[in-house]
Amino acid sequence: MYLGDKITFSKNAQILLRDFGQEDGDYVRVLVNDEEVISKLMLKNQFFTLNLPLKEGFNKIEFLALNQGRLYPNTAELRMYDDLGAPLAIYNWNLSTGAKASIILVKEGKRLRSD
Repeated sequence: MYLGDKITFSKNAQILLRDFGQEDGDYVRVLVNDEEVISKLMLKNQFFTLNLPLKEGFNKIEFLALNQGRLYPNTAELRMYDDLGAPLAIYNWNLSTGAKASIILVKEGKRLRSD
């Protein structure tokens, strides 16, 4: 499931994840630029927060459904915010085991201001 590209000037992204359905034992793995950041995260009804430093350019963030819990499918709500708390992305997913949800955050250089 491709969630699109988002452009930001932010140094960090705050990522919030939760099971938007019944808390049923859904697990995900989080990868950033093909490197594992979290190997096994159980999604609960309360948001889990990950503060992710962004590198200049492309930041590919993937969420791999490790299972489908007791109730099919793997359900999650994803929210991403920049340093100022402005939303970068808000999505829900319904994934089968082994499927991925991915998003690209493009961190651009300093914003030019006209005075």
